[in-house]
Amino acid sequence: MSDVARAANVSRPTVSLVLGGNYSTAHISQETRERVLKAASDLGYRRNALAQAVKTGRSFTLGFVSLGVWTEYETLWLLGALDEAEANGYTIKRYRLYNNPGDAQTIERIIEQQLDGMIAADDSRSWATDIVNRQFAAYNIPLVWLDPQKPLHSGVRICPDHEGGSFAAIQHLATLGHRSVAFVGGIQGVGTGVPRLAGFERAAREMGLKTHTRWTDWGLANFDIEDLMSQPDAPTAILCQSDPLALGTIQLLFRSGRRVPQDVSVVGYGDLANMAMMSPPLTTLHVPYTEMGRTAVERLLGLIQSPDTASLDEEIVFPSPLVVRESTLAPTQAAL
Repeated sequence: MSDVARAANVSRPTVSLVLGGNYSTAHISQETRERVLKAASDLGYRRNALAQAVKTGRSFTLGFVSLGVWTEYETLWLLGALDEAEANGYTIKRYRLYNNPGDAQTIERIIEQQLDGMIAADDSRSWATDIVNRQFAAYNIPLVWLDPQKPLHSGVRICPDHEGGSFAAIQHLATLGHRSVAFVGGIQGVGTGVPRLAGFERAAREMGLKTHTRWTDWGLANFDIEDLMSQPDAPTAILCQSDPLALGTIQLLFRSGRRVPQDVSVVGYGDLANMAMMSPPLTTLHVPYTEMGRTAVERLLGLIQSPDTASLDEEIVFPSPLVVRESTLAPTQAAL
């Protein structure tokens, strides 16, 4: 910075203000600013991030820790977070926990790296939620949760409207004329299936619909489609906990000789990539994962800048609007 000051014929504090982006409040002229920037460019000046961190007490680095399997929606969260972080002069380091003893070392390494704040993406593993909350709080590391699956009573949580989305899906199916509907979820009592089932049941109850519920593993290996479709008042429409479960359900229906949507309508949840290109294009609930990632960084930077709000209890809920495509249709008279 001293070299730049000599080349631009200005003081070192002026260089510091210009390169730090504080020239407007210091009333530095446009001509002086341009002279400083040109000198810095000519000299190949690069700010020493380590020295800056020592001086300010900030690393201008955030962490993104995944508490489960790396999935498309977590990728979208991270993309949104990266966009917002870079727009504010921050970088992001990504970490992953594996539900094994090595996780303790990972968390220690995160803390040792003196990150300014953390974003945690949850997948319902309560042990991980507890340890992350406890360890980061102990070291006063600001933390924002993305869609935590265990109830949290403090901190900032960024969530989609799981229950409201399911309610909108069943409302759509009821409007089409479906009177018997099913919910197909992953592992019972775990993750997003809990609030999404709650929305399904509330909507069906209010609309007087017959309901069926089935739980399966994510590979659908234990899902007996014939058992579901042979029930009295068999469903003419199925809401699935996620888009991958919906695609698997459609395949099982096709293999059983049933057409989608002519015989059975199917709705997914998430609106992941290429859902509009499936056969048939999937009706689904849109979750704004990228925007959620941006908001997580925005709120995290607020916590960093105002440490007194670190214990803030705030839940930001994003709507999950229904995207109607070709996998839903009014039931045929034969199906009714």
